[in-house]
Amino acid sequence: MSALERVARYLVVKQLADLGYVVDFIYAYFSGGSLGDAQRFGLSKTCARGYVQRIIEYCNGSFFRARAIVRHVYRFVKQLEPVILRIDGVARCTICGAELVPHHHVLQEHVARRHPDRVDDAVEKVIDAVVRSVKRVSNA
Repeated sequence: MSALERVARYLVVKQLADLGYVVDFIYAYFSGGSLGDAQRFGLSKTCARGYVQRIIEYCNGSFFRARAIVRHVYRFVKQLEPVILRIDGVARCTICGAELVPHHHVLQEHVARRHPDRVDDAVEKVIDAVVRSVKRVSNA
């Protein structure tokens, strides 16, 4: 699996699990932000550092590759509609109707394990959109 696929899958699962604020933080960080921005997104610096480190690991330790991939992937990931809906302190999956504890680990696990086909489809769409976008820019 390529770095693009790993980063796209990581961000897609977060977006589908209604954790778009984490995706927003990751984009802000790789667009010149800092870990100090974590509080603005409702994250602790420790969690934020973990998110950033995971993305860099997926890119074989290259911060610059991670930055390039996140910048390209972000806008296509944000176009995805979450499959988790939060109402009155309870999270509900719009695909299977399961009621879930609104904790980020539970939500991500549910999306990744119970609906891998939805994740795979979304990842494929994001990667296709990124490839088309990059080709369009390089042909111009």
